[in-house]
Amino acid sequence: EAGTGEGEMTITKGKPFKDVSKKDWFFDEAVTAKRLGIVSGIVSEKGQEKYFRGRGQINLAEMLRLLFRTVHIDTEEENFDLPRGIPENSWFARDMAYASAKGIILTQTDGTVFPPNQVLKRGELALLVYRFLQIKNGASFGFASWYGDGLAKTKIPKGHEFKERNLTAAHLTYPFGTILRVTNMGNQKYVDVVVNDRGPYVKGRLIDLSKSAFQALARPGAGIISVKIEPYPY
Repeated sequence: EAGTGEGEMTITKGKPFKDVSKKDWFFDEAVTAKRLGIVSGIVSEKGQEKYFRGRGQINLAEMLRLLFRTVHIDTEEENFDLPRGIPENSWFARDMAYASAKGIILTQTDGTVFPPNQVLKRGELALLVYRFLQIKNGASFGFASWYGDGLAKTKIPKGHEFKERNLTAAHLTYPFGTILRVTNMGNQKYVDVVVNDRGPYVKGRLIDLSKSAFQALARPGAGIISVKIEPYPY
């Protein structure tokens, strides 16, 4: 489990934690993780021993701390907004803010996110790691909605074929004319669109697609879908 202490710990000899032995399949991993400062252990009630709890469960907050420590991300140096319901004085507050801002965890329209103390299922853990790695390579994750074809207010500097087919999108930051690949995370269908408008302005939404582009991914009746977006070249 991820600890809340600071600094790295160096192992000189013996077991890394009270409950880890050389017979455990994860012994070498626990030694390395402690040496690198990725984990610091759980302190016993008496404060004399530290435990790894290698066979225990892990929750979202603990997993995020492990990910960020592994690649030396100091979330305390960032100033992202806290998701709704996350206590400002909690040890995981800045981790949750960073993960929400980067799209590692998705923010709902009411501002809430996956509970930090929620135990992760294997699929949820795999998805978290997948998003983390994809974001490091330039992808973004979030929710997509749609607007009617032809409602975009701005001109398209390039990519006229996208305009003719109404494969357009609104995004808050990508420059106009940027070509994005949008993938429906529910069925892996994708469509290439060109950014020609600003938006969406609803909390928790990543991108607004034209109706034609949305139909390439899902039925318009779906309303909102979970997506990954990647700028060209993909």
